[in-house]
Amino acid sequence: MYRFVLLILLVTTSSAGAADADHSQPGSLLPNVVVIGQPPGDPASSVLVPGAEPRAPAVDGADLLRSVNGLSIGRMGGRGLEPVIRGQSQGRLNVLTDGAFVFGACPNRMDPPSSFAATEGWDRITVLKGVQSLLWGGGGTGGTVLYERDDWPAEAGLAGRSGAASTSNGTNYELFGDLGWSTDRYYVRGRAQHTDAGDYEDGNGDKVSSAFEETAATFQTGVSLDGNDLLAFSYDATRAEDVRYPGAGMDAPKDDSDTYRLSYEAPALGGEVSLESWYSKVHHRMDNYSVRNQTAPMAMQVPARSQTIGGRALLERSVGADWRVTLGVDYLDNRRHATRRQGMSPDTIDMVNSFLWPGADLTDLGLTLQGERGLAGGLLTAGMRYDHVEAGAGKADRDPVSPLLLSPNELYRSYYGRAAGDENEDHWSGLLRFERPVGVDGLKVFAGLSRTMRTADATERYLAMNHPSNPRMRWVGNPGLDPEEHRQADLGFTWGLPSLELTGAVFYDDVQDYITPDRARGQDGILLADGARIYRNVDAEIYGAELEARWAIGDYWSIAGSAAWVRAENTDDDRALPQIPPLNGLVELSRTADSWDTGVRLRWADRQSRADDDPTTGSGLDARETPGYGVLDLFLRWTAGGLGELGLGVDNALDKTFADHLNRANQDPFNPDPLQVNEPGRTAWVNWRQAF
Repeated sequence: MYRFVLLILLVTTSSAGAADADHSQPGSLLPNVVVIGQPPGDPASSVLVPGAEPRAPAVDGADLLRSVNGLSIGRMGGRGLEPVIRGQSQGRLNVLTDGAFVFGACPNRMDPPSSFAATEGWDRITVLKGVQSLLWGGGGTGGTVLYERDDWPAEAGLAGRSGAASTSNGTNYELFGDLGWSTDRYYVRGRAQHTDAGDYEDGNGDKVSSAFEETAATFQTGVSLDGNDLLAFSYDATRAEDVRYPGAGMDAPKDDSDTYRLSYEAPALGGEVSLESWYSKVHHRMDNYSVRNQTAPMAMQVPARSQTIGGRALLERSVGADWRVTLGVDYLDNRRHATRRQGMSPDTIDMVNSFLWPGADLTDLGLTLQGERGLAGGLLTAGMRYDHVEAGAGKADRDPVSPLLLSPNELYRSYYGRAAGDENEDHWSGLLRFERPVGVDGLKVFAGLSRTMRTADATERYLAMNHPSNPRMRWVGNPGLDPEEHRQADLGFTWGLPSLELTGAVFYDDVQDYITPDRARGQDGILLADGARIYRNVDAEIYGAELEARWAIGDYWSIAGSAAWVRAENTDDDRALPQIPPLNGLVELSRTADSWDTGVRLRWADRQSRADDDPTTGSGLDARETPGYGVLDLFLRWTAGGLGELGLGVDNALDKTFADHLNRANQDPFNPDPLQVNEPGRTAWVNWRQAF
């Protein structure tokens, strides 16, 4: 409670100098919803503005996405949440931070790309569900998440914002600041954020090991050389320490990232030219002793790194009287290496146990042609993409010291009959999408068809986890995996009436050579039947539906609701694919009047009875068949002019004990029954924002 008092005092004492601030100009940084390329209410896309709605402080970039219908979140700890769009996640989502790809350095995905998207570092987040564009790189079969920043306003002067937040259960405090200065030709902007989070308690009052500390900073600058162009540079840094993961056998005492970007935009060649380049690096270390008490027989440590370099060139111009066409070239090269070491104690970790990522290197050179034109009163989008993919593992022949442990290539040969080599793939993808109003006032429909290819990632191809005596503890990638072919269709509508808005969509994805995790049981192409965790290609189907509604009741009240359902089937083996969310959604009643917003929200999920939870017949990646839940949240926001904006609320007000189906299982070696990581219990929160 003392943190709440401290923050309220901070609000009242720091706002005195800002009472006369003019917030009418763009430089005031007040929340502003900007939708680019998608109409409001489109069920296939969402545009989010951090801070635009009263809510508890988010722990990372994925946590910011919880309000998107059809998007679910999986938890392994307090930070590093995993977004899932329409049942697809990880390498099936393209996640870009200010146009750049940042790939995590943990083979167990403690740090998915969204974990490096600092929660206060973005002006807008665009979520595209399914395939709506081919310009954002190869793959992206499940969707694309774009964390975006605006250039600094052209108006000369100084502008900025600051804020603080805290909760009674988890986040001890969060502080952030954002300051910029610009002339008519030049701008500079800096952002900084620090979060200190402790272990939260679930609804039973049991402590969940989820603490972390993170500092993030951004520097941006840009100059217009002739008044019509923009040369820009940005640098992002995040430093995370002592990140706890109850759903893993290790924690992360260090998870750092640095990202550099350089871009140039100008009129040229009869249109608009955009050139972008970036370099990102992630250094990650996990172990089983620095943050937790060592319970395993051996002390383990995994230092890992991931380096990504890439670029994109786009030319957008009109062709003829009807088409607006974009020609794109992009390049991506990601290199990862991780080594697991062990010893009898933390002071004697000198023996190599496994080369988890043995110098994995994946490159993708892509060419895209995509255009839009008006047709029959609507808008037609058509595109084609070619990708040339190369993959290799330059250190796959390295041998651990112990004769009981195998090199990566020996592991690959044992399970798949082949070693890692230089792989080359050529992919063709295509997209057709059409939307138009129909006869009923306010009703618009859309339909989309796509064929997209997705190559195996570094873990699916090259992971090489040893165990000398228990094959079930081995985890072995498959260098011979075929790329996935996704053939998708979606159909949807949006219907806007004076006081009611409805949106809905249905989608279907027929996947050939879906890359699924499994257990070695001597299946076709698998040489052993010892229960090791492996990867194989199967055919699969993914389909579902989404529905949203918002009804304005009078001048002040509104009620909103949403529901999303997805089903995913491994059709070769006639069983459910793992990590698929159940039917879920929310219902919200809110009131907006003058300077007050207040409301109540019910988050709910049905039981997930289609679980791949048995490692003797499937992958065992689902912890269990997860029961349904309903969780009540309360929120209030007061906009006090020059005093800023104060938000208050209580999440999980009834102190419900629950876990999302996607949450990882507790891997305590002394707990034979895997338990999902529970979500936080009752959590009171407060936040404050001030713009000037």
